[in-house]
Amino acid sequence: MRNHRRLAALTTVVLTACGPESQSEYETGFEVRDSAGITISSSTDSAWHGENRWGIDPEPSIVIGTLEGNDPHTAFGRISAVDVFPDGRILIADGMANEIRVFGSGGNYLNTLGSEGPGPSEFGGLGPISVLNGDSVVGRDMGASRNVIFASDGTGSRTVSGPSTYWNDLVGVHVAAWMPDGSSIVTHSVQRSEYPAGTNLVRAEWHLFDPDGYHLAFIGRLPEIRAHNEGEGKAPLAFSRRAGIYPDSSGFWHGFPESWELVHHTANGIDRIVRINRQPALVTEEIRESYRGWDAEAGRIQAEGLPPRFRSIVEARVAERRFAERFPAYRRFLISKDGFFWLANYESIEDLSNPAKSWGVPSEEEEWTVLSPSGQWLGTVAVPRGVAIQAVTEDRIVGIKKDLVDVQYVVVHKLLKPT
Repeated sequence: MRNHRRLAALTTVVLTACGPESQSEYETGFEVRDSAGITISSSTDSAWHGENRWGIDPEPSIVIGTLEGNDPHTAFGRISAVDVFPDGRILIADGMANEIRVFGSGGNYLNTLGSEGPGPSEFGGLGPISVLNGDSVVGRDMGASRNVIFASDGTGSRTVSGPSTYWNDLVGVHVAAWMPDGSSIVTHSVQRSEYPAGTNLVRAEWHLFDPDGYHLAFIGRLPEIRAHNEGEGKAPLAFSRRAGIYPDSSGFWHGFPESWELVHHTANGIDRIVRINRQPALVTEEIRESYRGWDAEAGRIQAEGLPPRFRSIVEARVAERRFAERFPAYRRFLISKDGFFWLANYESIEDLSNPAKSWGVPSEEEEWTVLSPSGQWLGTVAVPRGVAIQAVTEDRIVGIKKDLVDVQYVVVHKLLKPT
C-alpha cells in the first residue's frame, strides 16, 4: 500500500517551475504542442537579440576558499559537489574530508554536517549531496551504501540504507540524484564487459526509490552512451558523451547529448520533451586524424611497463578506436532554481579543428545555452573563465574554480538580466 500511495503522488506532475509560460513573451521560432499526452516544446531560433540578452558579472561577488589553508572551514581538499538552499545558503561537499559545509548567502561559514568514519552521521566515502524539502540535506555514503539525511543546522540526522542488498551487489549501481522529497533516482549502468557486439547505443536502467529506501518504480532503459565492442576494443566511441539527469519535484529530466533534447520522466512515463531543432557538428576526417595521433601516443605511454597481456589490450583499443558521427550537442545540463534549463555548450568546431588542439586537456565550459521554463531556446550566456557552474538561482550562479596550483574554491557571480 505504501508504494501505491507514493506512486500516486509522484504521477501528479508539478510544473510550477518548469511549466509553459505565456507564448507571447517570445514568439520567434517556438512551438508548444501536445502529442498523445506529452507536451513537446520546439525551438528553431533563439529569442534573445541585442539588449534582452543575459550576462554574468565577470567579477565574483563572493569567494569561499583559501589558498593558505589558515581557515579550516574554507580550506577544501576536493570539492565534490555544491548546492544552494532556497534562501541562498550554499552547501559545499568536501569529498576528501568527508564533510558537508554550510555557508550563509553572503559566504560566511555556518556549520559542518558529517565527518569521516563509519558512525551514524559519518561518511566512509562522501558522494553526491542535495538540498531537500524541510530545510534538510542528504549526502550519499558510498562506502556504506546509504543516505545520510541532516537538518541543515546540524541538530539531527537519520540514516536510510538503500538500495537493498540485491541492488548493492550489482556492479554499476549508484544513486544519481534525489528528488526534493528525498526519493532517490538510481541507475544501473552497463559495464564494458557487457556491451553489445559491434557499434551500438548502450542503455542503462533507471529506477525510483522512495525516501525510506523502498523500490517504487522501474522508469526505463534510457540511452547512456554509444560504444564499440569488437575484439579488445571495448570502449565508448570517441566524442560520444554520457547521458545526464537532473531531478525535479515530479521525476527527472534525462538528456543524451547526441541531440539538443531533454526528456522528462515520471513514475508514470514521459510527460514533457524540450528540444532545439538543430544538429551538432559533424566529426571531420581531419579531426579524426588529429585525435588518432594523440590517442596512439597516449596509448603508448599507458602501455609502457604493463604485462604483455594488458599492453595488447591497450594497443588494440587504440587501433580499433571508433568515432561518433557527430560531436555532442552539449557537455552537461542543469536546471536553475527558478526552472530555466542551462546546457553547457560543447567546444566550437573552430576550436576542435585547431591544429594545436590538445585532446588530453579538458577544455573549459565557456558558454551555456539557456532555455526558458516552457522550453523556449533563449540564447547563450558567456561564463567567466575557469568557472564550472554547479547551481543557478534567479540572480546568481555558483561555481567551482581552481587557482594556479589547482586549489579549488567556490565563487558566486551575479546573473545580469535586463530590467
